[in-house]
Order: sequence, then structure tokens, then C-alpha cells
Amino acid sequence: MSQTVHNPEAMSDAELLAAAVSDVCAVCGRPKLTSRAFCNTDWAALPLHARWDLGRGLNSPGFVGIMRCWLRHLLVHKDRSRLFRSRAGELTFRTLDELLAAGYKFKDRVQCAAPSCLQPILLVRRPDRSLLALDEPQLQPHRFTCKDPEYLQRRRELKERVKTSARRRRAR
Repeated sequence: MSQTVHNPEAMSDAELLAAAVSDVCAVCGRPKLTSRAFCNTDWAALPLHARWDLGRGLNSPGFVGIMRCWLRHLLVHKDRSRLFRSRAGELTFRTLDELLAAGYKFKDRVQCAAPSCLQPILLVRRPDRSLLALDEPQLQPHRFTCKDPEYLQRRRELKERVKTSARRRRAR
């Protein structure tokens, strides 16, 4: 199937199964894995239970009906914003206003402490009161894009060593 679908109700069961095993997404026409019913973007936009149902495979009971249902859903809902984290630690906020509405509190704009990085970062306080360093335009944790993440790890380890030695001195 090389073109996108406009009306999943008019498709036969065989056409839906062919769209599911094709190497082209039936919703957007982009390349996809043959093991998935849709391309990565459309797959990520589906709720978890839909991915679970579709991931059971072509031979699962009711697959054609499930495929038709979620194909219709993806055609009607064009917005492909993710409602979950795509990798560990990644945030789904697109603007600072969304971040603040979610309970984060703006603290400061600073530069990264790593001498080889020095990127501008945004410090925010999480709802659990811990600090988080974010890259300013993307609003993603800075630890993923820092040019010298080992420097930050070394600083953390040094602080922990200092705390441990201070506890030992007090214990004597």
C-alpha cells in the first residue's frame, strides 16, 4: 500500500491486513516497520492499550476491527503530541507555561558549570522540590545534551566524598 487511507470503513479486511504488514504507514505514507501497524510517530501517538492490542499480531482475535478503529482514530486526530516520555528522563512540555502549569517553579537562568560546555540552561524546581537543569529552547534535561557530562558526574562524586568524610570526622 503506497498511499494513505482516507476512509478505513470502506476498506475490506484483506486491505486492512495488507496495510498492517506493509512497509508504508497507512495514515501518513511514511516508511514503517513491517512488525508494526503504523509508523513510529503514529505508533507513539496511540494510547498504551491500543499499542498493546495491535502488538499482539495479525492472528490475534479481532485484530482487523482493532486496526480499523485505531486507523480511524489516527485519521481524525491529526495532532501527534506524545503523552508519555519517549526515553528515560525526557519531558513532554513544549513551552515554559506548560512546565509552570504542571507544578514546576522557575528558579534561575544560568550557564552550565562544565568548562567545555557553558550552554545557557534554565533551573526549575520540580514539584518534589528537587532542582532540574533544562536546555532553554527545547525544555529537556541538560544532562542529555551537555558537552561534558563526565564533569558533572565527577562533581557529584566529589560532593559525596566530602559528605562522607565529614560524617567520619564527626563520628570520631
